[in-house]
Amino acid sequence: MKHRRLLPFVLIVLLIVPAGHARGNGDESPLLRLLSLIPDMPAYRAYVGFGDIDAWYTSWDVPRVTNWGELEALDEQQAAYWHYILARQLAPPDALGLRYLQDSPAQIATYGFDMFGLDRFIVAGSPPDEITVTEFSFDGGQIMYCLGNAGYEYQELDEGGVLYSVPPEEQSLTFRENVPPVGQFGALDFITVLDGQMIITREAEPMTWALAVRRGEWLSLADDAAYVAAARALTDPALDHTGELVAAILTDGALFEQEPGTGLLQIQPDSADEEMIEELRERYGLNDVEQLFEYKALALGVRHADGASYLIAAGVLPAGTDAETIAALLADRMQSYTSMTTRQPLSDYWTFDQAAGIEVDGLPVALVVVRADDPPPPTGDQEPPGIGIIGWYELYVRQDIMFLSAWGVPPE
Repeated sequence: MKHRRLLPFVLIVLLIVPAGHARGNGDESPLLRLLSLIPDMPAYRAYVGFGDIDAWYTSWDVPRVTNWGELEALDEQQAAYWHYILARQLAPPDALGLRYLQDSPAQIATYGFDMFGLDRFIVAGSPPDEITVTEFSFDGGQIMYCLGNAGYEYQELDEGGVLYSVPPEEQSLTFRENVPPVGQFGALDFITVLDGQMIITREAEPMTWALAVRRGEWLSLADDAAYVAAARALTDPALDHTGELVAAILTDGALFEQEPGTGLLQIQPDSADEEMIEELRERYGLNDVEQLFEYKALALGVRHADGASYLIAAGVLPAGTDAETIAALLADRMQSYTSMTTRQPLSDYWTFDQAAGIEVDGLPVALVVVRADDPPPPTGDQEPPGIGIIGWYELYVRQDIMFLSAWGVPPE
């Protein structure tokens, strides 16, 4: 196994980046713990996705499975929940290989892990700059052994952990011909193995920034008061009846920054045609809209209790904003909004639970919660009927979230 010096750029960056100030309380919750490894940079503020695989199994009462054979041995309802709900609620990143789990023996042999064995993850940014961090509770030695055998080159880090990378460019094509599909497009090119954690990137530079954050030489998103407030809002006592936090999306709200006169249409999905846009202009008075409030950060969380998923929107607002009023506004929209993709009211898929203005770490937060009942058990080999909307990810990627816009018709 070769030992070569990887990422000389690391040394350069550490000379020029500012030292971190007060660190975020990264061990307060799984979400904040993982958020403390994501650099506070524009590339990573726009999208952060979190999934707690372990909490999902517990909350859905599905036995934890470690391979495809155990999955096939589950009873009909439990297997259906795994196949049709887990991915839609958690939205695992490509690096975890969900699409290739049927071929998991090859993935385990090459990398020493697959999604079956991971406990939770966070992913920030978009390809090729995304950063994925995972947590696991097995011996990481098996990952290091497999990566070495697969041909990865490695570097032992002074602060602990081992950084693995694909071989030099002239060997990369040969390397990719001999790895499972999940690694053939570069999603696993750089892997830092830590104690119970992995940092995974496609490129050297994102890994450099993640390691700088770990050293405390660059700020993380867990050092940003608004992101901390957004994460903590998802575990507010007002949500105790909603069960386990299984997934979340965090963003800085830049998606909702618009020019006057465009209003909600800035985030319209591609499926919106001219007739629908005109209908929306008339319905919402889009030619007359103005910015009603501002997001400092926005968290879209999914919690699951016995019998239902709860979708939570937690908008962190500037100090002095009337969070109660904003929560009422968002709640009204979430109950009346018609999807621009399905052309159906979202109230067909969920029911209103609560809206409140709360304060988290001195920042006002508009909190809105809706309930989506669990689908009924499947019949025979059929997909469980009536799954509907059970998570935020599909709405987010379709940009079918106009009801969250900070713009609207001014009050009379």
